[in-house]
Amino acid sequence: MTDKTATDMAVRIKALLAKAEGTDNPAEADAYNAKAAELSAKWGIDSAMISAAKPKGQQEEIIQVDVIIGGPYPMDKMRLMAAIGRPLRVDSVYWWTHNGTRWDIKLGLVGFTSDIKRTKILYESLVLQSVSRAASAEVPYGESPRAFRRSHMWGFRTAIEARLNDAELRAAHDHDADTGTPGTELVLADRRTQVSKAFGQMYPNTRNSSGTVRTSGFGAGRQAGYEASLGGPSVGGHKAQIG
Repeated sequence: MTDKTATDMAVRIKALLAKAEGTDNPAEADAYNAKAAELSAKWGIDSAMISAAKPKGQQEEIIQVDVIIGGPYPMDKMRLMAAIGRPLRVDSVYWWTHNGTRWDIKLGLVGFTSDIKRTKILYESLVLQSVSRAASAEVPYGESPRAFRRSHMWGFRTAIEARLNDAELRAAHDHDADTGTPGTELVLADRRTQVSKAFGQMYPNTRNSSGTVRTSGFGAGRQAGYEASLGGPSVGGHKAQIG
């Protein structure tokens, strides 16, 4: 995939996501969402297959990128980005950092260049949808508004990760069917292995981290995620791997 083709694909995905953000109709948002996920997955498959066909030394590189995530709900935003990255074969690790006035989260992403680009594009829209939908959802009587909204965001990212995973699997199957040459899943599995190895070398002393907040907001958030458009340090300053 040429740089121009990748740029054109990114522009199309961003346009679909913008349309989804601008509609109050869940059916329309879902349609834009499905198309954006489809284009994102196709971009990833095309990049992977083109890279695999090149000789060693000319293939796509694995890179490391840091993203600063601030409040409100920095942990939930960070976990959303990690959830988006997992189906796209992007590993992540986080730690807290102080910018002089407040504590933010620094999320380290490790993956192939095209996959990290896809992760960041999807996150830029989905984080806005996640926060706005959680804020507008009605909090049941007797529940903590903050706990409900965090649970809502948890449900949202759970649905988003599942949808992206399905889109990636469909894109691999469609590529094999269109080309008549099986092997896409093997290429993707090899890229997954390469990223995991690179991540382990960059961050050898991480520990897994997971969320615990769950209220009735989880179900509402998960439903919102299925309707959404896709188109202090950990103690002692330790870095925590997400997933």
